[in-house]
Amino acid sequence: MAQLSGKLDIYEFLARIFVECFNVYLRPIRLWMEEGKLIPGDKIFFVSEAPSQVSPSKIWREQFRLRRSADRKLHAPKFLQPAAAKIFNAGKNIVILKRLGRWVSTSSEWTIQEPPLDYETLCPKGLDLAPFSDLFDAAFDGWIQTKYNTTSTTLRNALFEECGLWSALDAMEHLYFMSDGSATEHWTSHLFDNLDTLNTGWHNRYSLTSVAQEAFTSLVDMTRVSVNVTPGGLRIPVLSARDSVKAALPTIRVNYRLAWPIRMILTEDSNSHYDSIFALLLQLKRALYVLHKRKLLECYWTDGENWDEEAFYYSLRNNLLWFCTTLQTYLVTLVLAPNCAKMRQEMRGAHDVDAMIKVHAAFMKQVVDEACLGSRLTPIRECFLDMLDLAIKLEQAQTANAANEAQRMQHVSRLSARDLSPTPGTPGLKSRYVDSSDDSDLDEPRGRPRRGKPFMAALKEIKADFDRHLRFVCGGLRSVARATSDVQSAKWDILAEMLQTGCREEKMGFS
Repeated sequence: MAQLSGKLDIYEFLARIFVECFNVYLRPIRLWMEEGKLIPGDKIFFVSEAPSQVSPSKIWREQFRLRRSADRKLHAPKFLQPAAAKIFNAGKNIVILKRLGRWVSTSSEWTIQEPPLDYETLCPKGLDLAPFSDLFDAAFDGWIQTKYNTTSTTLRNALFEECGLWSALDAMEHLYFMSDGSATEHWTSHLFDNLDTLNTGWHNRYSLTSVAQEAFTSLVDMTRVSVNVTPGGLRIPVLSARDSVKAALPTIRVNYRLAWPIRMILTEDSNSHYDSIFALLLQLKRALYVLHKRKLLECYWTDGENWDEEAFYYSLRNNLLWFCTTLQTYLVTLVLAPNCAKMRQEMRGAHDVDAMIKVHAAFMKQVVDEACLGSRLTPIRECFLDMLDLAIKLEQAQTANAANEAQRMQHVSRLSARDLSPTPGTPGLKSRYVDSSDDSDLDEPRGRPRRGKPFMAALKEIKADFDRHLRFVCGGLRSVARATSDVQSAKWDILAEMLQTGCREEKMGFS
Protein backbone atom coordinates (compact mmCIF):
# COMPACT_ATOMS: atom_id res chain seq x y z
CA MET A 1 0.00 0.00 0.00
CA ALA A 2 2.87 2.37 0.80
CA GLN A 3 4.31 1.78 -2.66
CA LEU A 4 0.96 2.30 -4.38
CA SER A 5 0.32 5.53 -2.49
CA GLY A 6 3.75 6.89 -3.38
CA LYS A 7 5.18 6.77 0.13
CA LEU A 8 8.53 5.42 -0.99
CA ASP A 9 10.33 6.08 2.30
CA ILE A 10 7.85 3.92 4.18
CA TYR A 11 7.99 1.36 1.36
CA GLU A 12 11.79 1.14 1.61
CA PHE A 13 11.66 0.92 5.42
CA LEU A 14 9.17 -1.95 5.35
CA ALA A 15 11.01 -3.72 2.53
CA ARG A 16 14.32 -3.61 4.42
CA ILE A 17 12.64 -5.05 7.53
CA PHE A 18 11.14 -7.86 5.42
CA VAL A 19 14.49 -8.66 3.80
CA GLU A 20 16.23 -8.75 7.16
CA CYS A 21 13.61 -11.08 8.64
CA PHE A 22 13.58 -13.25 5.54
CA ASN A 23 17.34 -13.80 5.68
CA VAL A 24 16.87 -15.16 9.19
CA TYR A 25 14.13 -17.50 7.92
CA LEU A 26 16.45 -18.43 5.04
CA ARG A 27 19.01 -20.10 7.32
CA PRO A 28 17.34 -23.57 7.50
CA ILE A 29 16.59 -23.35 3.77
CA ARG A 30 20.24 -22.61 3.02
CA LEU A 31 21.43 -25.44 5.29
CA TRP A 32 19.05 -27.87 3.59
CA MET A 33 19.87 -26.85 0.04
CA GLU A 34 23.65 -26.65 0.56
CA GLU A 35 24.28 -29.49 3.02
CA GLY A 36 21.16 -31.67 2.89
CA LYS A 37 20.75 -31.22 6.63
CA LEU A 38 17.86 -30.25 8.88
CA ILE A 39 18.15 -28.38 12.16
CA PRO A 40 17.33 -30.88 14.94
CA GLY A 41 14.02 -30.11 16.61
CA ASP A 42 13.11 -27.40 14.10
CA LYS A 43 9.32 -27.14 13.73
CA ILE A 44 9.30 -24.02 11.56
CA PHE A 45 10.95 -25.25 8.35
CA PHE A 46 8.51 -26.95 5.99
CA VAL A 47 10.75 -30.03 5.45
CA SER A 48 10.73 -32.80 8.04
CA GLU A 49 12.51 -36.15 8.32
CA ALA A 50 10.95 -39.54 9.02
CA PRO A 51 11.64 -40.81 12.55
CA SER A 52 13.11 -44.09 11.28
CA GLN A 53 15.60 -44.81 8.53
CA VAL A 54 14.44 -46.40 5.29
CA SER A 55 16.29 -48.43 2.66
CA PRO A 56 18.48 -46.37 0.29
CA SER A 57 16.13 -46.86 -2.66
CA LYS A 58 13.26 -45.30 -0.67
CA ILE A 59 15.15 -42.27 0.64
CA TRP A 60 13.91 -40.04 -2.15
CA ARG A 61 10.22 -40.81 -1.61
CA GLU A 62 9.92 -41.73 2.06
CA GLN A 63 12.80 -40.38 4.16
CA PHE A 64 11.71 -36.73 3.97
CA ARG A 65 8.30 -35.10 3.96
CA LEU A 66 6.82 -31.69 3.32
CA ARG A 67 5.31 -30.51 6.59
CA ARG A 68 1.61 -29.75 6.17
CA SER A 69 -1.16 -28.48 8.39
CA ALA A 70 -4.26 -30.44 9.36
CA ASP A 71 -6.08 -29.17 6.26
CA ARG A 72 -3.18 -30.38 4.04
CA LYS A 73 -1.81 -26.90 3.36
CA LEU A 74 1.95 -26.48 3.14
CA HIS A 75 3.51 -25.20 6.36
CA ALA A 76 5.25 -22.29 4.66
CA PRO A 77 4.54 -18.66 3.78
CA LYS A 78 2.40 -18.31 0.69
CA PHE A 79 5.11 -16.46 -1.23
CA LEU A 80 7.46 -19.46 -0.77
CA GLN A 81 5.08 -22.16 -1.89
CA PRO A 82 5.84 -21.89 -5.65
CA ALA A 83 9.52 -22.63 -4.88
CA ALA A 84 8.87 -25.30 -2.24
CA ALA A 85 9.26 -28.26 -4.62
CA LYS A 86 12.67 -27.07 -5.85
CA ILE A 87 13.85 -26.37 -2.31
CA PHE A 88 12.67 -29.82 -1.23
CA ASN A 89 14.32 -31.61 -4.14
CA ALA A 90 17.59 -29.67 -3.91
CA GLY A 91 18.17 -30.96 -0.39
CA LYS A 92 17.26 -34.51 -1.38
CA ASN A 93 19.72 -34.24 -4.26
CA ILE A 94 22.47 -33.55 -1.73
CA VAL A 95 21.41 -36.48 0.47
CA ILE A 96 21.51 -38.90 -2.49
CA LEU A 97 24.80 -37.52 -3.79
CA LYS A 98 26.32 -38.05 -0.36
CA ARG A 99 25.17 -41.67 -0.49
CA LEU A 100 26.79 -42.04 -3.89
CA GLY A 101 30.02 -40.43 -2.73
CA ARG A 102 29.60 -37.66 -5.29
CA TRP A 103 29.26 -34.71 -2.93
CA VAL A 104 31.97 -32.65 -1.29
CA SER A 105 30.94 -29.55 0.62
CA THR A 106 33.81 -27.43 -0.67
CA SER A 107 33.71 -28.80 -4.21
CA SER A 108 33.68 -26.24 -6.96
CA GLU A 109 31.63 -28.56 -9.14
CA TRP A 110 28.38 -26.94 -8.09
CA THR A 111 29.57 -23.99 -6.01
CA ILE A 112 28.18 -21.03 -7.93
CA GLN A 113 28.25 -17.49 -6.67
CA GLU A 114 24.76 -16.90 -5.37
CA PRO A 115 23.12 -13.51 -5.84
CA PRO A 116 22.74 -11.55 -2.59
CA LEU A 117 19.25 -11.21 -1.18
CA ASP A 118 19.46 -7.65 0.15
CA TYR A 119 17.33 -4.60 -0.46
CA GLU A 120 19.62 -3.18 -3.14
CA THR A 121 19.42 -6.42 -5.13
CA LEU A 122 15.70 -6.93 -4.71
CA CYS A 123 14.75 -3.32 -5.43
CA PRO A 124 17.29 -1.83 -7.83
CA LYS A 125 17.09 1.83 -8.71
CA GLY A 126 14.75 2.67 -11.51
CA LEU A 127 12.22 0.00 -10.58
CA ASP A 128 10.54 1.85 -7.75
CA LEU A 129 7.12 1.34 -9.28
CA ALA A 130 7.54 -2.38 -9.97
CA PRO A 131 5.48 -4.56 -7.60
CA PHE A 132 7.62 -5.75 -4.71
CA SER A 133 6.21 -9.28 -4.97
CA ASP A 134 7.41 -9.56 -8.58
CA LEU A 135 10.85 -8.22 -7.71
CA PHE A 136 11.17 -10.62 -4.79
CA ASP A 137 9.99 -13.64 -6.81
CA ALA A 138 12.51 -12.94 -9.57
CA ALA A 139 15.42 -12.47 -7.16
CA PHE A 140 14.54 -15.46 -5.00
CA ASP A 141 14.07 -17.70 -8.04
CA GLY A 142 17.55 -16.76 -9.23
CA TRP A 143 18.91 -17.62 -5.79
CA ILE A 144 17.11 -20.99 -5.83
CA GLN A 145 18.37 -21.86 -9.31
CA THR A 146 22.03 -21.47 -8.31
CA LYS A 147 21.59 -24.29 -5.80
CA TYR A 148 18.93 -26.43 -7.46
CA ASN A 149 20.14 -26.69 -11.05
CA THR A 150 23.69 -27.78 -10.30
CA THR A 151 22.75 -30.50 -7.80
CA SER A 152 19.96 -31.81 -10.04
CA THR A 153 22.25 -31.96 -13.06
CA THR A 154 25.01 -33.66 -11.08
CA LEU A 155 22.66 -36.30 -9.69
CA ARG A 156 21.02 -36.85 -13.06
CA ASN A 157 24.38 -37.39 -14.76
CA ALA A 158 25.47 -39.73 -11.98
CA LEU A 159 22.34 -41.87 -12.45
CA PHE A 160 22.78 -42.06 -16.21
CA GLU A 161 26.52 -42.61 -16.39
CA GLU A 162 27.86 -44.02 -13.13
CA CYS A 163 24.82 -45.89 -11.81
CA GLY A 164 23.96 -47.40 -15.20
CA LEU A 165 20.38 -46.27 -15.74
CA TRP A 166 20.61 -46.78 -19.51
CA SER A 167 22.03 -50.30 -19.16
CA ALA A 168 19.33 -51.11 -16.59
CA LEU A 169 16.62 -50.02 -19.02
CA ASP A 170 18.27 -52.15 -21.73
CA ALA A 171 18.27 -55.15 -19.40
CA MET A 172 14.59 -54.70 -18.54
CA GLU A 173 13.72 -54.60 -22.23
CA HIS A 174 15.75 -57.72 -22.96
CA LEU A 175 14.31 -59.72 -20.07
CA TYR A 176 10.74 -58.51 -19.65
CA PHE A 177 9.93 -57.23 -23.14
CA MET A 178 11.87 -60.04 -24.88
CA SER A 179 13.51 -57.57 -27.26
CA ASP A 180 16.20 -60.09 -28.29
CA GLY A 181 14.43 -62.98 -29.99
CA SER A 182 17.40 -65.33 -30.11
CA ALA A 183 18.17 -65.12 -26.40
CA THR A 184 14.50 -65.38 -25.51
CA GLU A 185 14.02 -68.47 -27.68
CA HIS A 186 17.04 -70.14 -26.08
CA TRP A 187 15.48 -69.77 -22.64
CA THR A 188 11.81 -70.36 -23.47
CA SER A 189 12.52 -73.46 -25.59
CA HIS A 190 14.13 -75.12 -22.58
CA LEU A 191 11.10 -74.28 -20.43
CA PHE A 192 8.53 -75.39 -23.00
CA ASP A 193 10.37 -78.61 -23.74
CA ASN A 194 10.27 -79.51 -20.05
CA LEU A 195 6.52 -78.87 -20.02
CA ASP A 196 5.89 -80.95 -23.14
CA THR A 197 7.88 -83.89 -21.75
CA LEU A 198 5.97 -83.59 -18.44
CA ASN A 199 9.18 -83.01 -16.51
CA THR A 200 8.05 -82.56 -12.90
CA GLY A 201 11.14 -80.47 -12.23
CA TRP A 202 10.25 -77.84 -14.82
CA HIS A 203 9.93 -75.22 -12.06
CA ASN A 204 13.38 -75.81 -10.54
CA ARG A 205 14.66 -72.29 -9.95
CA TYR A 206 18.31 -73.26 -10.28
CA SER A 207 17.72 -74.79 -13.69
CA LEU A 208 15.55 -71.89 -14.87
CA THR A 209 18.09 -69.35 -13.63
CA SER A 210 21.12 -71.08 -15.14
CA VAL A 211 19.49 -71.35 -18.57
CA ALA A 212 18.36 -67.71 -18.44
CA GLN A 213 21.84 -66.55 -17.44
CA GLU A 214 23.35 -68.55 -20.28
CA ALA A 215 20.84 -67.19 -22.79
CA PHE A 216 21.26 -63.52 -21.83
CA THR A 217 24.93 -63.57 -20.84
CA SER A 218 25.99 -61.28 -23.69
CA LEU A 219 23.15 -58.82 -23.12
CA VAL A 220 22.85 -58.23 -19.38
CA ASP A 221 24.85 -58.67 -16.19
CA MET A 222 24.00 -62.32 -15.62
CA THR A 223 24.89 -62.14 -11.92
CA ARG A 224 21.81 -59.96 -11.45
CA VAL A 225 19.41 -62.37 -13.20
CA SER A 226 17.34 -64.99 -11.43
CA VAL A 227 14.16 -66.89 -12.29
CA ASN A 228 11.72 -68.52 -9.94
CA VAL A 229 8.15 -69.76 -9.73
CA THR A 230 5.73 -68.44 -7.12
CA PRO A 231 4.60 -70.82 -4.34
CA GLY A 232 1.22 -71.13 -6.03
CA GLY A 233 2.87 -72.16 -9.28
CA LEU A 234 4.86 -74.90 -7.55
CA ARG A 235 1.60 -76.64 -6.64
CA ILE A 236 0.26 -76.72 -10.19
CA PRO A 237 0.38 -80.24 -11.72
CA VAL A 238 2.74 -80.45 -14.66
CA LEU A 239 -0.10 -81.77 -16.84
CA SER A 240 -2.10 -78.60 -16.20
CA ALA A 241 0.99 -76.49 -16.77
CA ARG A 242 1.47 -78.13 -20.15
CA ASP A 243 -2.14 -77.95 -21.32
CA SER A 244 -2.89 -74.25 -20.74
CA VAL A 245 -1.04 -70.97 -21.02
CA LYS A 246 -3.14 -69.68 -18.12
CA ALA A 247 -2.09 -72.29 -15.55
CA ALA A 248 1.60 -71.96 -14.71
CA LEU A 249 3.20 -69.42 -17.05
CA PRO A 250 1.87 -66.36 -15.14
CA THR A 251 3.53 -67.70 -11.97
CA ILE A 252 7.04 -67.52 -13.48
CA ARG A 253 9.01 -64.52 -12.26
CA VAL A 254 12.12 -63.10 -13.88
CA ASN A 255 14.07 -60.97 -11.44
CA TYR A 256 16.76 -58.46 -12.33
CA ARG A 257 18.52 -57.08 -9.26
CA LEU A 258 18.75 -53.35 -9.82
CA ALA A 259 21.16 -51.08 -7.97
CA TRP A 260 19.43 -48.99 -5.31
CA PRO A 261 19.84 -45.66 -7.17
CA ILE A 262 18.08 -47.18 -10.19
CA ARG A 263 15.28 -48.48 -7.97
CA MET A 264 14.52 -44.88 -7.07
CA ILE A 265 13.45 -44.40 -10.70
CA LEU A 266 12.11 -47.88 -11.51
CA THR A 267 9.98 -48.06 -8.38
CA GLU A 268 8.46 -51.16 -6.81
CA ASP A 269 5.07 -50.11 -8.16
CA SER A 270 6.29 -50.91 -11.68
CA ASN A 271 7.27 -54.50 -10.84
CA SER A 272 3.76 -55.84 -11.28
CA HIS A 273 3.49 -54.11 -14.66
CA TYR A 274 6.74 -55.65 -15.87
CA ASP A 275 5.55 -59.07 -14.65
CA SER A 276 2.20 -58.80 -16.45
CA ILE A 277 3.84 -57.79 -19.75
CA PHE A 278 6.37 -60.61 -19.42
CA ALA A 279 3.60 -63.13 -18.68
CA LEU A 280 1.59 -62.13 -21.76
CA LEU A 281 4.63 -62.36 -24.03
CA LEU A 282 5.59 -65.72 -22.52
CA GLN A 283 2.08 -67.06 -23.11
CA LEU A 284 2.25 -65.87 -26.70
CA LYS A 285 5.66 -67.52 -27.13
CA ARG A 286 4.21 -70.76 -25.75
CA ALA A 287 1.43 -70.85 -28.35
CA LEU A 288 3.85 -70.10 -31.19
CA TYR A 289 6.27 -72.75 -29.92
CA VAL A 290 3.54 -75.39 -29.96
CA LEU A 291 2.33 -74.42 -33.43
CA HIS A 292 5.84 -74.39 -34.92
CA LYS A 293 6.88 -77.63 -33.26
CA ARG A 294 5.09 -79.78 -35.83
CA LYS A 295 6.68 -79.65 -39.27
CA LEU A 296 4.51 -79.55 -42.36
CA LEU A 297 6.13 -82.59 -43.98
CA GLU A 298 6.26 -84.84 -40.92
CA CYS A 299 3.23 -86.81 -42.13
CA TYR A 300 3.91 -86.56 -45.85
CA TRP A 301 3.20 -90.26 -46.47
CA THR A 302 -0.01 -90.39 -44.44
CA ASP A 303 -1.60 -87.02 -45.23
CA GLY A 304 -2.80 -88.25 -48.57
CA GLU A 305 -5.13 -90.79 -47.01
CA ASN A 306 -7.10 -88.18 -45.05
CA TRP A 307 -6.99 -85.08 -47.20
CA ASP A 308 -10.14 -83.50 -45.76
CA GLU A 309 -8.97 -83.77 -42.17
CA GLU A 310 -5.44 -82.65 -42.96
CA ALA A 311 -6.62 -79.70 -45.06
CA PHE A 312 -8.93 -78.61 -42.25
CA TYR A 313 -6.13 -79.03 -39.70
CA TYR A 314 -3.61 -77.00 -41.71
CA SER A 315 -6.17 -74.27 -42.37
CA LEU A 316 -6.97 -74.03 -38.66
CA ARG A 317 -3.29 -74.12 -37.76
CA ASN A 318 -2.68 -71.29 -40.21
CA ASN A 319 -5.47 -69.25 -38.61
CA LEU A 320 -3.95 -69.66 -35.16
CA LEU A 321 -0.47 -68.83 -36.44
CA TRP A 322 -1.89 -65.75 -38.09
CA PHE A 323 -3.59 -64.66 -34.87
CA CYS A 324 -0.46 -65.19 -32.75
CA THR A 325 1.86 -63.40 -35.16
CA THR A 326 -0.61 -60.53 -35.58
CA LEU A 327 -0.86 -60.05 -31.82
CA GLN A 328 2.92 -60.31 -31.49
CA THR A 329 3.43 -57.76 -34.27
CA TYR A 330 1.03 -55.36 -32.59
CA LEU A 331 2.75 -55.67 -29.21
CA VAL A 332 6.26 -55.30 -30.60
CA THR A 333 5.86 -52.66 -33.30
CA LEU A 334 2.96 -50.57 -32.03
CA VAL A 335 3.27 -50.84 -28.25
CA LEU A 336 6.72 -51.73 -26.94
CA ALA A 337 9.12 -50.26 -29.51
CA PRO A 338 7.57 -46.78 -29.89
CA ASN A 339 6.87 -46.38 -26.18
CA CYS A 340 10.40 -47.43 -25.23
CA ALA A 341 11.85 -44.92 -27.68
CA LYS A 342 9.56 -42.18 -26.38
CA MET A 343 10.40 -42.98 -22.77
CA ARG A 344 14.14 -42.77 -23.42
CA GLN A 345 13.75 -39.43 -25.16
CA GLU A 346 11.70 -38.00 -22.29
CA MET A 347 14.10 -39.47 -19.73
CA ARG A 348 16.95 -37.55 -21.35
CA GLY A 349 14.96 -34.34 -20.98
CA ALA A 350 13.93 -34.95 -17.36
CA HIS A 351 15.37 -32.23 -15.13
CA ASP A 352 15.33 -34.08 -11.81
CA VAL A 353 14.58 -37.40 -10.13
CA ASP A 354 10.88 -36.61 -9.68
CA ALA A 355 10.55 -35.98 -13.40
CA MET A 356 12.38 -39.22 -14.20
CA ILE A 357 10.06 -41.18 -11.89
CA LYS A 358 7.02 -39.63 -13.58
CA VAL A 359 8.36 -40.42 -17.05
CA HIS A 360 8.88 -44.09 -16.21
CA ALA A 361 5.53 -44.42 -14.41
CA ALA A 362 3.68 -42.86 -17.35
CA PHE A 363 5.57 -45.15 -19.73
CA MET A 364 4.58 -48.28 -17.82
CA LYS A 365 0.93 -47.23 -17.61
CA GLN A 366 0.84 -46.51 -21.32
CA VAL A 367 2.36 -49.88 -22.22
CA VAL A 368 0.03 -51.78 -19.89
CA ASP A 369 -3.05 -50.05 -21.29
CA GLU A 370 -2.07 -50.41 -24.94
CA ALA A 371 -1.17 -54.08 -24.41
CA CYS A 372 -4.75 -54.71 -23.20
CA LEU A 373 -3.54 -55.49 -19.68
CA GLY A 374 -5.65 -52.86 -17.92
CA SER A 375 -8.71 -53.67 -15.85
CA ARG A 376 -11.11 -52.34 -18.50
CA LEU A 377 -9.98 -54.96 -21.01
CA THR A 378 -9.92 -57.98 -18.70
CA PRO A 379 -12.61 -59.92 -20.68
CA ILE A 380 -10.77 -59.27 -23.94
CA ARG A 381 -7.44 -60.31 -22.44
CA GLU A 382 -8.99 -63.53 -21.13
CA CYS A 383 -10.33 -64.18 -24.61
CA PHE A 384 -6.80 -63.73 -26.00
CA LEU A 385 -5.58 -66.43 -23.63
CA ASP A 386 -8.44 -68.74 -24.57
CA MET A 387 -7.36 -68.43 -28.20
CA LEU A 388 -3.75 -69.21 -27.26
CA ASP A 389 -5.00 -72.31 -25.46
CA LEU A 390 -6.69 -73.36 -28.70
CA ALA A 391 -3.23 -73.68 -30.25
CA ILE A 392 -2.26 -76.20 -27.57
CA LYS A 393 -5.59 -77.99 -27.94
CA LEU A 394 -5.16 -78.22 -31.71
CA GLU A 395 -1.67 -79.69 -31.56
CA GLN A 396 -2.67 -82.17 -28.86
CA ALA A 397 -5.57 -83.34 -31.02
CA GLN A 398 -3.26 -83.71 -34.01
CA THR A 399 -0.64 -85.56 -31.95
CA ALA A 400 -3.24 -88.01 -30.67
CA ASN A 401 -4.63 -88.49 -34.16
CA ALA A 402 -1.16 -89.04 -35.65
CA ALA A 403 -0.35 -91.60 -32.95
CA ASN A 404 -3.56 -93.51 -33.60
CA GLU A 405 -3.02 -93.34 -37.35
CA ALA A 406 0.55 -94.58 -36.99
CA GLN A 407 -0.63 -97.42 -34.78
CA ARG A 408 -3.31 -98.35 -37.30
CA MET A 409 -0.86 -98.27 -40.19
CA GLN A 410 1.61 -100.37 -38.24
CA HIS A 411 -1.08 -102.92 -37.51
CA VAL A 412 -2.17 -103.04 -41.16
CA SER A 413 1.45 -103.37 -42.26
CA ARG A 414 2.02 -106.25 -39.85
CA LEU A 415 -1.04 -108.11 -41.10
CA SER A 416 -0.10 -107.48 -44.72
CA ALA A 417 3.37 -108.86 -44.11
CA ARG A 418 1.95 -112.02 -42.62
CA ASP A 419 -0.46 -112.48 -45.50
CA LEU A 420 2.27 -112.01 -48.09
CA SER A 421 4.78 -114.34 -46.37
CA PRO A 422 2.89 -117.45 -45.16
CA THR A 423 4.82 -120.27 -43.64
CA PRO A 424 5.03 -123.21 -46.12
CA GLY A 425 2.59 -125.94 -45.30
CA THR A 426 0.45 -123.82 -43.01
CA PRO A 427 -2.63 -122.69 -44.96
CA GLY A 428 -5.06 -120.43 -43.21
CA LEU A 429 -2.28 -118.57 -41.38
CA LYS A 430 -4.28 -115.32 -41.41
CA SER A 431 -7.20 -116.86 -39.58
CA ARG A 432 -4.88 -118.22 -36.90
CA TYR A 433 -3.30 -114.89 -36.06
CA VAL A 434 -6.14 -112.38 -36.60
CA ASP A 435 -8.49 -112.28 -33.64
CA SER A 436 -11.65 -110.35 -33.06
CA SER A 437 -9.79 -107.33 -31.73
CA ASP A 438 -7.81 -107.08 -34.96
CA ASP A 439 -11.01 -107.08 -36.99
CA SER A 440 -12.49 -104.33 -34.86
CA ASP A 441 -9.36 -102.23 -35.34
CA LEU A 442 -9.60 -102.57 -39.10
CA ASP A 443 -13.26 -101.60 -39.06
CA GLU A 444 -12.59 -98.33 -37.19
CA PRO A 445 -12.99 -95.20 -39.31
CA ARG A 446 -9.74 -93.72 -40.44
CA GLY A 447 -8.35 -91.00 -38.21
CA ARG A 448 -10.58 -91.87 -35.26
CA PRO A 449 -8.65 -92.04 -31.97
CA ARG A 450 -9.30 -95.00 -29.78
CA ARG A 451 -10.36 -92.68 -26.99
CA GLY A 452 -11.99 -89.28 -27.08
CA LYS A 453 -13.93 -87.55 -29.83
CA PRO A 454 -13.17 -88.05 -33.54
CA PHE A 455 -10.44 -85.87 -34.98
CA MET A 456 -12.76 -84.03 -37.35
CA ALA A 457 -15.18 -83.27 -34.51
CA ALA A 458 -12.32 -81.88 -32.42
CA LEU A 459 -11.20 -79.68 -35.31
CA LYS A 460 -14.70 -78.32 -35.87
CA GLU A 461 -15.03 -77.52 -32.18
CA ILE A 462 -11.72 -75.64 -32.18
CA LYS A 463 -12.73 -73.79 -35.33
CA ALA A 464 -16.04 -72.73 -33.79
CA ASP A 465 -14.31 -71.53 -30.62
CA PHE A 466 -11.72 -69.63 -32.64
CA ASP A 467 -14.33 -67.80 -34.71
CA ARG A 468 -16.44 -66.99 -31.65
CA HIS A 469 -13.49 -65.65 -29.66
CA LEU A 470 -12.21 -63.61 -32.59
CA ARG A 471 -15.57 -61.95 -33.16
CA PHE A 472 -15.78 -61.09 -29.46
CA VAL A 473 -12.26 -59.64 -29.41
CA CYS A 474 -12.77 -57.48 -32.49
CA GLY A 475 -16.15 -56.23 -31.35
CA GLY A 476 -14.96 -55.62 -27.80
CA LEU A 477 -11.88 -53.67 -28.87
CA ARG A 478 -13.92 -51.43 -31.13
CA SER A 479 -16.55 -50.83 -28.46
CA VAL A 480 -14.01 -49.87 -25.81
CA ALA A 481 -12.12 -47.69 -28.28
CA ARG A 482 -15.31 -45.79 -29.15
CA ALA A 483 -16.25 -45.37 -25.49
CA THR A 484 -12.94 -43.78 -24.45
CA SER A 485 -10.89 -40.87 -25.71
CA ASP A 486 -7.53 -41.95 -24.30
CA VAL A 487 -4.44 -42.16 -26.46
CA GLN A 488 -4.40 -45.94 -26.20
CA SER A 489 -7.95 -46.21 -27.59
CA ALA A 490 -6.55 -45.48 -31.05
CA LYS A 491 -4.18 -48.43 -30.65
CA TRP A 492 -7.07 -50.70 -29.66
CA ASP A 493 -8.92 -49.69 -32.80
CA ILE A 494 -5.84 -50.48 -34.88
CA LEU A 495 -5.55 -53.90 -33.24
CA ALA A 496 -9.20 -54.60 -33.99
CA GLU A 497 -8.59 -53.62 -37.61
CA MET A 498 -5.58 -55.94 -37.78
CA LEU A 499 -7.60 -58.82 -36.37
CA GLN A 500 -10.74 -58.06 -38.37
CA THR A 501 -9.37 -59.82 -41.44
CA GLY A 502 -9.62 -63.11 -39.56
CA CYS A 503 -13.38 -62.80 -39.18
CA ARG A 504 -13.97 -63.79 -42.78
CA GLU A 505 -15.59 -67.17 -43.01
CA GLU A 506 -13.52 -69.57 -45.08
CA LYS A 507 -15.20 -71.82 -47.61
CA MET A 508 -13.75 -75.12 -46.46
CA GLY A 509 -16.57 -77.34 -47.56
CA PHE A 510 -17.16 -78.72 -44.07
CA SER A 511 -20.46 -78.50 -42.28
